[in-house]
Amino acid sequence: MDHPADLFWSLPPEEVLRQLGSTRGGLTSVEAAGRLKQYGPNSLKRGPRFTTFSLLLGQFKSPIILILLAATVLALFLGDPVDAVIILVIILVSGLLGYCAR
Repeated sequence: MDHPADLFWSLPPEEVLRQLGSTRGGLTSVEAAGRLKQYGPNSLKRGPRFTTFSLLLGQFKSPIILILLAATVLALFLGDPVDAVIILVIILVSGLLGYCAR
């Protein structure tokens, strides 16, 4: 293409075909093979696979969750297990809601 930033949807079809070096009939076999060799196959690369467990664990990496975990430890250290349990329940509910929303 002459100008990759051209808004192809606003151009006439003939202009798009010209910029792509194609015709209404498509590419010839030779041209298609050349472009395949030059640009590679038209396929998406596979990204990392996520397991259910890793998605659930990912819900607890947020800075606010880490702050709440620190508050839980502090509450236990200060001898207030009721507050520690309440904070843990809030963390778990938040994580499960975030996981279910995905």
